Amino acid sequence: MDSRHQKIISEIRASSIPVLIDFYGNWCEPCKRLSPIFEDLKNKYKSKIKFVKIDINDVPELAVDYSIRSLPSLILTYREREIMRIVSFQTKDALEKKIDEAISGLN
Repeated sequence: MDSRHQKIISEIRASSIPVLIDFYGNWCEPCKRLSPIFEDLKNKYKSKIKFVKIDINDVPELAVDYSIRSLPSLILTYREREIMRIVSFQTKDALEKKIDEAISGLN
């Protein structure tokens, strides 16, 4: 495990709030369309969710760790558990609804 891989894993595990991970590739058109939506969500949920973007070309081991088979993939984790996975492009409204549902029951 290289240092960047270890740093990202440590950051995710150390978070006291849920973490939304965006697995993307710079060559992926749906990922490019999702990027501004991800930034909007980051601003909206900034005190409730930690946002992490991972380019699978930079840290391919993380894509393996999280069983990423398609891009874009969003994974919401909390206390080292996956609580939501969204594969493929989604609208901002659809993502907000899914995020709100996923975090509504967390303590």
